[in-house]
Amino acid sequence: MRISNLPIALRIYGIVALGALALMVLSALMFNELKTTLERDVQHKTEQLVDAARSIIATYLSAEKDGSMSHEQAQQAALKMLKSMRYGNGDYFWVNDMHPTMLMHPTKPELDGKDLSETKDPTGFKPFVAMVERVKADGKGVVHYMWPKPGASTAQPKISYVIGIPEWGWIVGSGVYVDDIHQAVFATLKRIGVFVLAVLVVTLLTAVLISRGITIPLRAATRVMHSLAAGDLQVEVVGAARSGAYLLFVFLGGATFFFGPIIGAVLMVLALVLLPALAGAVNGHGGLERDWIAARLDLGLAGTLGLTFAKVAAFVAFMLVVGRRVI
Repeated sequence: MRISNLPIALRIYGIVALGALALMVLSALMFNELKTTLERDVQHKTEQLVDAARSIIATYLSAEKDGSMSHEQAQQAALKMLKSMRYGNGDYFWVNDMHPTMLMHPTKPELDGKDLSETKDPTGFKPFVAMVERVKADGKGVVHYMWPKPGASTAQPKISYVIGIPEWGWIVGSGVYVDDIHQAVFATLKRIGVFVLAVLVVTLLTAVLISRGITIPLRAATRVMHSLAAGDLQVEVVGAARSGAYLLFVFLGGATFFFGPIIGAVLMVLALVLLPALAGAVNGHGGLERDWIAARLDLGLAGTLGLTFAKVAAFVAFMLVVGRRVI
């Protein structure tokens, strides 16, 4: 069946269906891009923080070198300093050696002094052995593994960044739990879902208005034509001279409504993709970053949704006032 043979109302609803599909695809791309951006930003900030911890240790290395502290004093002071340091949402630093043996873990002190060479996560992966191998190969690196999270009953996926301290044979590391990122992403997905649903609802309602505005006059004209064909020359042709103008007004109003939300959604995606470049200017980690991401998303959603409803209100007002006068 050719598209030209389909009823006008069905063609209009087909446009709505295509728009709905486009919005869903756009939402999926938005979700994936936000997840990737968050993981990249969090990993980059973790690297910066571990590098900062390396700089702190460097001050104790200098104290040992100039003789103001003994080797033992410098190491103990460095471990004490790192143990007290926290950032973001309770994130921390730990230190192990190249064996690997845990030298200091602030949230699991029972690991201090323990041989970690056979420590495995629930998947059988040996994270501390992998850290040693990564530091031996590159001096630093990222390791993905499962680790118990404070307050959680089971191990959670974690991304950690480690760097070697060759002077002391140490490895300093810190990481972020992936479920923190996923929680922020899923919270964002809910907002996107509300936005998409609202756009679909108002688009469908407007499609119904447009469809009725076109099909009702056409049905009236069809009835008139049938009457004329039957020889009834007294039939009144209502709005014959103005129906074309009315249809033009309906088309222009509908086009403005249909393309407006799409343009707004594209602008929101660009904001989600480009604004993360400013993430480095935001201090802190964890909760602060999630609040910032949520705030910028809420702003984008509010602006786009507000623009959509404004267009709907203007178009409905046009249909009720101008349209009636034209026809």
